[in-house]
Parts: sequence; structure tokens; C-alpha cells
Amino acid sequence: MKHEIFQGMSAAIFDFDGTLMDSMPDWCRKMLYQLDEASIPYPAGIIRRITPMGDVKAAAYFQTLGLKKTTEQILAGMRAYALDAYSNRIIPKSGVPSYLTQLREKGIPMCVLTASPREMITPCLARNGLTAYFAFTRSCDEMGLSKAQTEIYHATAALLNQSISTCVFFDDNIVALRTAKEAGLRTVAVYDETSAADWEEIKTIADVAIISFEELLD
Repeated sequence: MKHEIFQGMSAAIFDFDGTLMDSMPDWCRKMLYQLDEASIPYPAGIIRRITPMGDVKAAAYFQTLGLKKTTEQILAGMRAYALDAYSNRIIPKSGVPSYLTQLREKGIPMCVLTASPREMITPCLARNGLTAYFAFTRSCDEMGLSKAQTEIYHATAALLNQSISTCVFFDDNIVALRTAKEAGLRTVAVYDETSAADWEEIKTIADVAIISFEELLD
């Protein structure tokens, strides 16, 4: 493999939105449209903040901003907006299927750790023919943790039955990458337009930074 961090790699942990999938425009709209409809202002960096949270924690945050809906109503709105996009439109980023095939051929177990709920990622992976690559998928909501907490990475490595120090984590979000690094993971930053403002700082945090998974193909 082309970078030192892949030497002795025992497993790969992938974020979903903005990393494996070219889904962030739809994901952002899914998260923010209810605030927009209610004319509730939100900070310019809100995407950076909510991306690691998972839907439940994001809904609670929206309530602190003044969204006058129950958690269940907010989550239902997110689900209604997103289900069509994940089931019918969203596709992998360039090089993703080839890279997953490369890792599988090397016998490296893989999983997905995502802030998106399972009902979104399951049909998206299936439609794109990627389900079989992964030992399991886990959402932040299922684990009761966000990707801004080091505990979620230790728990994921344990599910893989691997040492955290030999697992490689792929993500596009600065908060997730920083926290994963603190937890002891090796990290690969994947460029996404929604993280463009953070890209220079992201490159100082991650062990490797790529624009496309094609850069990692043997």
C-alpha cells in the first residue's frame, strides 16, 4: 500500500456521508430544511457541528435553536426528506468500489460507522452493490454516542475484534477525524465540498489526506 499508515492495517472503518457516498448535499438539506422553513437562524459552521452527532442529538440541538417541534416530529421530517434520496439517487464517490474490492482481496475486514440512521444507509449500500463488503454497519444513534466522543471508536474497534491502533478510519469531517485520532486510530481524510473550509486544517490532523479513493489504488 502507498502510505506507511496502511502497514500492519488490521481493519478499515468508514464514514458514510461525504466519505463513501457523494451524499452531503442531500444530507445537509435533510438536516437543515426544517430550520429554514421555520426561519430559524443558525451558525455558519452548523454542518461541521452536527455532522458527527447522529440524528437524535442533532434534533435536540435544533430544539435549543428554537425549533418548536418534538424530537419525534423532527426525526420524521428528516426521514421523509432523506429516504427517497438514499434509496434512489445517491451514488458512491469516485474510486470507492475499486478500493473496497482491493481491501477485500487483501483480507482486511471493513465496517461503516455513520451519523445517518440505518434505514437510510441499508438501501443505499444495497442499491450500489456494496453491502457485502462490510462486516457490519453501525449508526451513532444505535451506539448512543457521537463521533465527537472517543468512546465510539473504541467500541467500534472492539466490535471488529481488532486493536484500535491498527484500525484505519476514513472520514471527511474535521471533528470526527480529530476525535478518532485522539482515540488512537490511524486516520485518512477524504475531501468533500462541505468540508472545504476546513481542508487545510484537516490535512494537519489526518495521517493521510486524499481527494479521491483512486489515489489509494495499487
